[in-house]
Amino acid sequence: MARNKIALIGSGMIGGTLAHMVGLKDLGDVVLFDIAEGIPQGKGLDIAQSSPVDGFDSRLTGVNDYAGIEGADVCIVTAGVPRKPGMSRDDLLGINLKVMEQVGAGLKKYAPKAFVICITNPLDAMVWALQKFSGLPTSHVVGMAGVLDSSAYYAPAASAIAMAESYLKDKKRVLPCAAHLSGQYGVKGTYVGVPVVIGAGGVERVIEIDLSKAEQKMFDNSVAAVQGLTEACTKIAPHLAGK
Repeated sequence: MARNKIALIGSGMIGGTLAHMVGLKDLGDVVLFDIAEGIPQGKGLDIAQSSPVDGFDSRLTGVNDYAGIEGADVCIVTAGVPRKPGMSRDDLLGINLKVMEQVGAGLKKYAPKAFVICITNPLDAMVWALQKFSGLPTSHVVGMAGVLDSSAYYAPAASAIAMAESYLKDKKRVLPCAAHLSGQYGVKGTYVGVPVVIGAGGVERVIEIDLSKAEQKMFDNSVAAVQGLTEACTKIAPHLAGK
């Protein structure tokens, strides 16, 4: 029986944590990708050395070419830069938007059938852009949501692994994620954090819950903020508007 292939795009702290969790959960073999030569290879070797102690047999491979992710069943994207002191939201948006364009091209060419989980910030705008750049179905491109991710590694990784596991094992778990809405909650064409059912079909259902007036107002404010970011993305990369 063929083993699942999980590609991790970005081999920083979260990428390394993800790779270890994939092994511990026995979800499949791991490919760590990063543009920095030596980083994914070294991190893969480091984690592999823990496998006899932790009792897993996942194969970990480090690559610097998107060809290495070919045929991946799941791709988890952490590539990008964190917001640094003095950096504006627009600065971060512009830098990471370029990263998403590169990642999207890699996914489109080498892993068009993958289930993709994005962790890159600003999240809702980046997962929207990644879906546009990659051309993958909206049901197969989601964003990590539901946990506080500021200056954290383990919670975002655990959240992403839960999504990957529910997809690979068709668990149909109800999980919070940034999902593409097509009329649910009165929103169309925007990625928003909502509860969804994730199974072998990707996002199989968006769960709509009744919101109080106060909750609806907060939700609407959140949607407006996301739409403001996606509009900013189209100004930076006008070709996104036609995708």
